[in-house]
Amino acid sequence: MKHKHYDVIVAWANGEEVQANNGAKWYDITSWIPTWNEDVEYRIKPKSELIPFDFTDAEKLIGKVVRHKEGFDCVAVLLECNLQHICIGNDFEIYEVLLQDYTFLDDSPCGKLKE
Repeated sequence: MKHKHYDVIVAWANGEEVQANNGAKWYDITSWIPTWNEDVEYRIKPKSELIPFDFTDAEKLIGKVVRHKEGFDCVAVLLECNLQHICIGNDFEIYEVLLQDYTFLDDSPCGKLKE
């Protein structure tokens, strides 16, 4: 018979992040090895999903500097946007292209976490 937490144990052994529940909240297990106590609830930590920015993010985006992920030797400023597009330098692109092809100068993604 499989251990109650078998699937989570295998995922943890393969490098997945694991969380434990104290009855009210999930906590990351980062600095210790899980005890795999039968009375504790464990799960694989849900992965954060990035989604493209949209027009509601305009105030945070205009004036930001981005660079292409392919390493082109240039940067561009986000100049203006509308409901469907954002102006990256001289080009209008859909917000999905900003997420897929660009990063901010600190290498953070050009997208937001899905709520």
